[in-house]
Formats: sequence, structure tokens, C-alpha cells
Amino acid sequence: MEMKAVAENMAVPSEILYPTGLTLGVVDFLNDVSYQVMRTEDQLEDIFRLRHDTYKHAGYLEGNADGRFRDELDLSPNVHNVAIYLSGALVACIRLHLMTAEQRESCAIGIFPAEINQRLDEGNIMVDSSRNCCDPKLESRYRALPLAVIRAAGLLAVHANAKWTLATIKEGHIPFFRRILGATSWHDGGVQYGGLDRATTIHLLGASVENLRRASKTKQQYFLSTPEERSKLFDGANGPVPSSVRQILTGEIVDPYWA
Repeated sequence: MEMKAVAENMAVPSEILYPTGLTLGVVDFLNDVSYQVMRTEDQLEDIFRLRHDTYKHAGYLEGNADGRFRDELDLSPNVHNVAIYLSGALVACIRLHLMTAEQRESCAIGIFPAEINQRLDEGNIMVDSSRNCCDPKLESRYRALPLAVIRAAGLLAVHANAKWTLATIKEGHIPFFRRILGATSWHDGGVQYGGLDRATTIHLLGASVENLRRASKTKQQYFLSTPEERSKLFDGANGPVPSSVRQILTGEIVDPYWA
């Protein structure tokens, strides 16, 4: 059933406004999106190859002989490499690190240790997103694809009761993260990052998960999710987990988190 038809037949849960315009288009797009945490070497192979092709296309890699791009952070115990599927085809991926005072490995902390360690010392839980990749052949065709990718960070943040989501990004991507996540700069200026074949300047942004929760009820409904989607994804589902935005919007499932 199309989202517009659903809107005419089912009431939207209290305090959640039914999306319109561009946001409705994103929600419609997410109906065909699913997520999977890749755990085995065979599964990770697909992500590493997509990551390699994306970074090479963008000019950050000259290209590796094996056609894969990975690093030591892909082996850390707090990592979640998430694949994003569209109608069953792998189209994007993102690497997430769930950071606590006891488990601090991530891309961001290696570049901006002072800003992040201080907040971890205070007991905050954070989700650091890195290696965001969209199939370069599809990104221009599906403008909502980057939103589907960054949604994965929100899924883990809600699941783990995190306070912040982090992003280490180049300057040109800052407006997107500010607009979509309400992110703010955590470091004055950028830092040279040498983990790629072409050095680039990286900025650190942080976004409050509480602000994201509030915004999801009124203007960014694509971050809505059910407890079942979050639990299946991060607690061991063996296959892709469909997006559950529609179930929250139609009232099929009521999650107190969004109340």
C-alpha cells in the first residue's frame, strides 16, 4: 500500500505529524530499504569492495590490488558495519562504533581525542559514524540514499540509549549534517587526516540524540523506528531487516520512545 493511501486510512500516532513534501518522498523510499550488520568475512567482503569503489571514484584512493578497503578499526569489538539494501540489492554502507567509557575505539577519537574523551569520561554513550559510502552509480539517481545511510546511526543510538552521534566529515558535508541531525561543531576548524591516499581536512560534528528524537516526531520522520527493527539489527539477525518507519507512522506499532 502506498504511503499516501495509508495516510487516508489510518491515524498517525499522537504527537507525530504525517510527513509531506520531500520528507514523504524519503519515507516512501525507505519502504524498499533494509539494513544488515555484516559480521562474517564473506559478508564484510561486500562492504569492503563497495567502500573501495566509492573512495576510488571520489579520488581518495588510487586503488588497491585486491579491490577492498579496510583498516584496523573494522576489527574493533565495538564496531557495527552496516549494509544498506534497496529492493534487495546492496547500495550503501556505513561503519558505526558504539563508544562508552570502557570501549573507546573509533575513527573520531583517533583524530579528535580531547573533545571526545572528555565527554566519555562524563559517562556519555556515543555512536561514531565513519566510512559512509553510497554506490557512486546510484547516489545521483536516489537522492534519499544518504538519508537512509545516516538513519543507521540513529538506529544504533536509540538502541544503545546513546546521548550523541558523531560524524567526522569534510567541510562540504557540514550543512547536510547540521540540517538533518541538528549537529554542531565540536572542534574549532578542521584537522588533516592522512588515512587515505589523498590527505583531506576533517571536521568533527556532534548531534544530540534527544534533539533527533524530538525532530523525528515533527519534521524528520525517516528516523522513526520500532524496537523490533533495532533489536533484530544489532542483536544478531542473520539477514536484512526492513525499515519500520511506516509501522510507526501508521500506528501499527506504538513505541513509547517516540511519545
